[in-house]
Amino acid sequence: MKTVVNYLKKNKKYIHNVMGRYFELELKGDNVILRVKDDEWEIDACPPHHEVEYEIQEILEEHKIEIRFCEVCGMPFDAGFTTEDGGWYCCENCFEGAMDKDYGKGKWRGTDEEGEYGGFYEYFCCDEWEDTGIYWTHWY
Repeated sequence: MKTVVNYLKKNKKYIHNVMGRYFELELKGDNVILRVKDDEWEIDACPPHHEVEYEIQEILEEHKIEIRFCEVCGMPFDAGFTTEDGGWYCCENCFEGAMDKDYGKGKWRGTDEEGEYGGFYEYFCCDEWEDTGIYWTHWY
């Protein structure tokens, strides 16, 4: 599982607009720098990375910005894929590859009707299509 720290090691900086509210993330040494408006926070990137993500989310929510982090690439995003229980998050760029990896190429599909577990994607198993519980949403 990749985290925002992995993402920033590769991309160095991330700037995003959520409903007219901008924020910026940058990796400088062992710190993630978060900028919102004129405010700036330094977050230690060395603890477990999910704690870094939690701290970023907490600060952004104080500024009415809600995001999640892709579990495949670590990119922050405000619209993408999740499960009914919120136990999995994936950005649009990584979704197809993640589904192919998890369920097999050609063994999953989108559906127009909500499944038993709240999903709009299903996979083929034991001669029938099963609900994944995965759906697309936005958090703004």
